[in-house]
Amino acid sequence: MWYVFMLLTFISCFSVYGITDISTPRINLFKASKRNLFLKSIKDIDIDNKSKYFLCYLRNCDRLHRKGLASYFQYHDLWNDNNISFLKISWSSGLPEYIPEKYWKSCFELDEKPILEMDTHKIKNKGGFNTLFSSDWKHNQESFLSIVSETQFEKDTTYISEKMVKPIMNLQPFIVMSTPNFLKFLKDNGFKTFDGFINESYDTQDNHEQRLEMIFDELDKFRTKSFDELKDWWKEILPILEHNQNRLLELGQQKTKKIKLLEKIND
Repeated sequence: MWYVFMLLTFISCFSVYGITDISTPRINLFKASKRNLFLKSIKDIDIDNKSKYFLCYLRNCDRLHRKGLASYFQYHDLWNDNNISFLKISWSSGLPEYIPEKYWKSCFELDEKPILEMDTHKIKNKGGFNTLFSSDWKHNQESFLSIVSETQFEKDTTYISEKMVKPIMNLQPFIVMSTPNFLKFLKDNGFKTFDGFINESYDTQDNHEQRLEMIFDELDKFRTKSFDELKDWWKEILPILEHNQNRLLELGQQKTKKIKLLEKIND
């Protein structure tokens, strides 16, 4: 059974905060929030400027699957050469049971690792929903792939948050750490993914440890690609990135009861 809590909620935010004309290439998304945020188009992408494999905003790092992903970054020493944050607001020492043994030492090393910030320096309270709209186009412009660490990993639910919305809105390809059949849900709702260049069979794996290892294997493979090869791939996927952004905006135009209620509240 599918439980989708966040998809319409965050799409509703786009509708409430100012998306009224999806034909305009640069749209003021969050008029009510008084932020200088604009929707980008594929014309804004500079593929030649890309110089980092990964972009990953790690929030609430005490979640077990995020500890696993942070252990992967630590093991391979990826922090400095990629766009990766480590928002270690709450933290408890311990080893998630499904982290492969080779990453155990790296996981314990995270106990002493300080917070790494990329887009939250000006946010006073960095917990909860306070990072909802924080991001930086520069990070997307520099990076080849977004690693999305969604809210849920172990539960039998499909929970889509702003963490998935951001790469779609910012025209980024993605690999997703989430519950089984998450990508299937996206595709069932009209989005396209990147199977072929990325082996997305991890999406159907119910065993958490195996799913995590399969994702790590794909990240390993991605890091073996030359930048020239990745730039060629990017030229091929531009239509997919544009399609996904348009599909999200299309969903945002659908006036559900929830959207109408949010519009009334924010009127």
